[in-house]
Order: sequence, then C-alpha cells, then structure tokens
Amino acid sequence: MLLENLPNIVQVGMDIVTSIGGAIITNLPLIIDSAVQIVMTLLTALIGALPQITAGALQLVMALLNGIIENLPMLVEGAIQMVVTLATGIANALPQLIPSIINAILLITQTLYANMDKILAAAFKIIEGLATGLLKSLPVLISALPQIITAMITYFVSAIPQIINLGINLFTSLIKALPEIIVAIVRALPQIVIAIVNGIGSLAYMLELS
Repeated sequence: MLLENLPNIVQVGMDIVTSIGGAIITNLPLIIDSAVQIVMTLLTALIGALPQITAGALQLVMALLNGIIENLPMLVEGAIQMVVTLATGIANALPQLIPSIINAILLITQTLYANMDKILAAAFKIIEGLATGLLKSLPVLISALPQIITAMITYFVSAIPQIINLGINLFTSLIKALPEIIVAIVRALPQIVIAIVNGIGSLAYMLELS
C-alpha cells in the first residue's frame, strides 16, 4: 500500500516544500535582516567581552594545566593498568568470541542471500516511486531556485561590509590578547615537561618490574 501511494506522497511533500519556499522567498529580506542584526549584536557583545573572556580562559587553562601536571604520574599509571587489564580480558575472551562472530556473520549472510529477491524488488519499487514523484515536482523546484539564490546573494552582499568590519574588530582583539596567552603557556611549559618526564619514568619503572 505504501509503495503504491509513494508517488502521491512525494508529490504532496514537494508541494509542501514549494509552498514553504515561496513563503521564504516572500519574507527573505526580513529573515536575512533579522539574522544579520542578531549576528551583529552577538559579535559586538563578544568583542566587548573578549578581554574578560580571555582572562577567564587563561585562568581556566592554567588551573587545568596545574591539575593535570600534579596528577599526571597517577594518570599515566592508571592508564597503563587499564590498558593491561583490557588487553588481558580481550585475550582471554577471544577463543570464545571468534567462533560466535563467525557464526553470526554466516547466519546474516545466509539470511540476506535467501531474501535477496524480495529486498531488491522492494528497493526497486521505492526508487521508482521516488523518481516518479521527483519528476513531477522537478519543474516547480527548478523555477523557484533562481529566485531563492538571487534573493540570498543580494542580501548577503549588502551585509558584507558590516560582517567584514566586525571580523576585523574581533581579529584585532584576539591579536591584542595573544601575547598574554603565549606568556602564560611559556611559563607553564617547564612544569609540563617535568610532569611528562616523571610519567615516563614511572612507566619505565613499571615495565622493569613486569
């Protein structure tokens, strides 16, 4: 029943899409103007708050780095223990898993092969119904596309100067904050290197014991 009515369903769907497209074209100037105003407001607020965001981000990064550095040896040791436990469990389970997996693959293959004619026939009907519905609605879609594209291009082009200006302001604010970020990262590098060396030392010690 569904396959027989698929062209009509597709036609109704395309009619709905066409109606929505017409409504969008009619209101596209208002939609794009509203979207541009929202973007401009967000970018302006972001640029104004960028110094506070940068300072907070630096504090957060430094706190995270300090926490990771302090706990890095334990994290490395825990990760090693977890990997060893997982590897041991997988190795113990493989003799039972492999035959089950092979049997499942064989069963799926046999079932698909036995029903291949039905699957192909149903797929062909679905494709045929979709093609019929699309062919009926294609002229309407083609005639609506140029209007949509033209309207979008026109309003985006008119908003480009404002977008570029905000982009420049945002980039300038980021550049001004970049030296502080670099200084904070450089100050943390020795601690990071020491923590990594300690973690590698713990790993080597554990390997020697094993």
